[in-house]
Amino acid sequence: MYEHILVPYDGSDEAQRGAEHGIKLAAALDATVHALYVIDLPGTPRALALRDDEEEMREEYREYGEEVLANLGEVAKKHGVDYEMHFKTGAPSEEIVDFAENEDMDAIVLGSA
Repeated sequence: MYEHILVPYDGSDEAQRGAEHGIKLAAALDATVHALYVIDLPGTPRALALRDDEEEMREEYREYGEEVLANLGEVAKKHGVDYEMHFKTGAPSEEIVDFAENEDMDAIVLGSA
């Protein structure tokens, strides 16, 4: 049925609820969870100050993403679920769909408000 489940995750309460559901689903189906954190930098056009500081911002977002995905990985481990972390940069909605299509995900599980 499902072998690869995409769980977009940003650490928010809504994302946490979706991730927990995705992990439980993966445990029931013996599937792998692919957690995706999308680095969403301010849009174009950007102020000169933001462009000059973009690399630092990107690194801060990446560090935060690594932290929240590592925490989610601990939850997956407790449920005995195979778990992989992935990072993309761009508009979250576009990156989620592109990742799902390009990596042949069987399902996307995410929370909403």
